[in-house]
Amino acid sequence: LILRIYFLQLLHKIYFQLLVLRINFHLLILRIYFLQLLHKIYFQLLVLRINFHLLELRIYFHQLLHKIYFQLLYFQLLVFRINFHLLILRIYFHQLVHKIYFQLLVLRINFHLLELRIYFHQLLHKIYFQLLYFQLLVFRINFHLLILRIYFHQLVHKIYFQLL
Repeated sequence: LILRIYFLQLLHKIYFQLLVLRINFHLLILRIYFLQLLHKIYFQLLVLRINFHLLELRIYFHQLLHKIYFQLLYFQLLVFRINFHLLILRIYFHQLVHKIYFQLLVLRINFHLLELRIYFHQLLHKIYFQLLYFQLLVFRINFHLLILRIYFHQLVHKIYFQLL
């Protein structure tokens, strides 16, 4: 009876250690998930911040372009007697410059966004394969734990029947 009680306590101790190992493993998975979530939120905030700074730069350069343009226009009106047709041509040219400038700016922004999308696509692939490797590792660990549980279960039965 004492031996049976002893082996029963031993069996409970082994079972409890396996349970603690399993709980620790699930906590590790939760930590990895929240870390990925944190990285995702950080990236979205970074993209938002970059877009805000690009908008600030566009507004600043647009204002600067207007300021320079109107100073030049004022100077030319004082120095020269410009006729109406030249003024119309200048306004047309100014609109054309704005159009070209903004098309170049949009092209540049699109190129940088494409670079960012390619970089984060590669990063996603890297994370995906790391997760896949981790899942294979977890499967292997779980498989070995299952083998150990079966072995201990058989061992307990063997000991129990020998005691009987």
